[in-house]
Amino acid sequence: MLEKTKAKATKTIEEVMGISIAKIDPKAPLNTISEWDSFNNLMLISKFQEEYNIEFTALEIENAKTLADVFALLDKKIKQ
Repeated sequence: MLEKTKAKATKTIEEVMGISIAKIDPKAPLNTISEWDSFNNLMLISKFQEEYNIEFTALEIENAKTLADVFALLDKKIKQ
């Protein structure tokens, strides 16, 4: 993922979730992050789809279990 894209995605995550992801292990399960609830997850998905003009499938969303997975999925969708 390009650093500019990762920086923008990081900022979006921090704004939506109200957290600093610098303190989060990228391989930690998202369900261990108290702020990463279902509502904020939907808000984040919506924001990414709007910002990058992309669409996620339900399966893609379900399979994103870590922050690293989220970045990888976003990178994949942007490159399509």
